Amino acid sequence: MNDYPTYNPKIPEDAQELLTTIIEERLNDVKDFDNLQNRFVLGRKTGKIPSGTTDISNTDRVGDINYDADYLYIIINNLGVAEWRRVALSSW
Repeated sequence: MNDYPTYNPKIPEDAQELLTTIIEERLNDVKDFDNLQNRFVLGRKTGKIPSGTTDISNTDRVGDINYDADYLYIIINNLGVAEWRRVALSSW
């Protein structure tokens, strides 16, 4: 969280600076909210383990996930092209 400027209600410039800062922060919040699909996994668990990065069917969509004993798989948007990525799983 950002520090807001000090505000003295008797100084109009302070009020303007405070309002400007609040508006900028709210605009950033809206941008972050609009970008949620790039911050959180929104997909569903699929019924297949992909054979490679391009093993995408018509029903697959960005955010879809699956896993097996060795990997977690997720479909990502790589410069406008959907592709599978995987992350190796290990025990703790």
